[in-house]
This record gives sequence, structure tokens and C-alpha cells, in this order.
Amino acid sequence: MGDLARWGLCGIPSGARHNRHRLGEPLRERCVDLDLKRTTSQPGITAFMIFHVVAFDDWLAVPDRSYAPASLAEEGFTHCSPDEPITLAVASAFYRDTPGMLMVLLIDEHKLDAIVRWEAASPVPPPGVAPSTLFPHVYGRINRDAVQGMMEVQRDADGRAVGLAVWS
Repeated sequence: MGDLARWGLCGIPSGARHNRHRLGEPLRERCVDLDLKRTTSQPGITAFMIFHVVAFDDWLAVPDRSYAPASLAEEGFTHCSPDEPITLAVASAFYRDTPGMLMVLLIDEHKLDAIVRWEAASPVPPPGVAPSTLFPHVYGRINRDAVQGMMEVQRDADGRAVGLAVWS
């Protein structure tokens, strides 16, 4: 069994997935072994990543502190997406008119200091995303060492997200 296949998820209340741990470790809660998605952000690097869309200027605003978007104060969590196609749908639906460069933070969920809960979209999923899709919500600031990379959202003339390009 490869290293990435040795992760399980524990404590799954009402469909929310969170609290990843190594299989075989003692648990206080029940554990379910699921087929976890692998996301390759760069050739040769495979990890469990969640995605967060952010205006580049907002990401750079306070580089010496953990990142806290407006949604953290307003809703109590940071919105993230589970994969690239859903991230593109989110960018098209909610960031279409955002000026300047639009980035996607590649966040290693295992390195976050905050709790991540996998929950239904809040308030609704973007067009084209199934209502049953669970989204990772980060209940706290995003510590910068959990951000493993960034990708630039490529947009068409109407502002729709059409792809992601590795940022180096």
C-alpha cells in the first residue's frame, strides 16, 4: 500500500468528511476508509489538495500572517473546492468580474492548523455542479505553510474560467 493510500477519514457526522489520520492509529471516533482523490499539482508531486480561489492582490495583502478571506469573518469559514473542475465552476460563478489576476491556492489539507469540514455548498453549488457535492470548508485562517502552490485562473474575454496554469 502506497503512502497516500494509508490515509483514512474519521468522525463522519451527517455526511461531513474531516479529521484525516493515518490508518492504524488509535481513534476516538469511528473511521471509514474511503478512496481518496489524488491531485497532481505539478509533475511528480501527488498530494491531497483542496483549492481556494483568491484575487492575487488579496493573497499578497498581508504576506507575514495567516490568510483570512472576508468569508471567514462573515460566514465563519473559508470556502474551498475539492478539485480543479469544481474550482473552475466556482471561479466562473463567483469571481467572473474580479479584476486583475485570479489565483487558486493549492492547500494541503493535512498541513492546515484549522479544522476542515466537508459540507454541502453554502448557499448553493455553482451552475453545473451536482447538489450532492461536498465542499471543504476551512474553519479558521489558512496557515501559509499549508499552501503548497498556486495556479493562475485562465479566463476568456467574458471572464469565465477556462483553465488553470501552474504558477511558478
